[in-house]
Amino acid sequence: MITRKAIAASTYYSADFNILNKQLAYSFLAPPGPGSFPLHRNAKPPVHGVIVPFGRYDDVGCIAAWAYKDIGEHAFPELFIILSNSTIGGPHQFSTTLFADWETPLFTAKIAKEQGKKLLNSFPELRNETSMHDTEPAIETQLPLLQCVNKDHLHDITILPLIINTSSYEACTSFGTALGDFSEHISSTIICSHNLTGTPLDTHLLDAIKRIDPHSFFTHAHQASHYPFGAALVFLHAMKQRFANKTLLHHYSAGYAALTFT
Repeated sequence: MITRKAIAASTYYSADFNILNKQLAYSFLAPPGPGSFPLHRNAKPPVHGVIVPFGRYDDVGCIAAWAYKDIGEHAFPELFIILSNSTIGGPHQFSTTLFADWETPLFTAKIAKEQGKKLLNSFPELRNETSMHDTEPAIETQLPLLQCVNKDHLHDITILPLIINTSSYEACTSFGTALGDFSEHISSTIICSHNLTGTPLDTHLLDAIKRIDPHSFFTHAHQASHYPFGAALVFLHAMKQRFANKTLLHHYSAGYAALTFT
């Protein structure tokens, strides 16, 4: 299979293998990071999902590391579903791409071709195409962190990338419910690459997220101008569908937050 090149390397994280590993070590070991890499995998099932920030590793790495440490300390899932808002726009509300594996300077993550086809069949509004993924960085930037905490399964990491290009409550509810039902029947973790507003509004958004309350989140998110939030809305509906009952806010700073859902 062909591979998608690492277009975010050199901009959001280093394209150099050794320097990238130093960036990752700093993210986990330096304040305000968790202070250690994942210690060991326990008998707990894979986490249902995490919300992690998107941005340059120098800005968000230490915050994201909290949630990734949780991923690395739970059982390894068969599939990682990675959601993000579209930062570049595009013609579709919901987009995936099943045509190529994804390269990073660390390794190549396998695309979940067969699982992706099942989701496409269950939700016709989802499109399988490349235009919204080839230059979109928000999903790719999560991969080195994911690979870092799964070194014991580096060859087994399988991903399903999903770009959300709408904030419609009805559309996101429909897709989130379908995604939750799909992911509930497979060993999977959903990673939502998403930033908050960096304003006092975040107090209300975080409260809605922690309560897994999509409608409250939608109501408050709509108060922010030019704020893309469809990915988080889809994620919250998926968490409700999967009966996630525990939410842990690890860290929040200036619009960047890391949360784990179990």
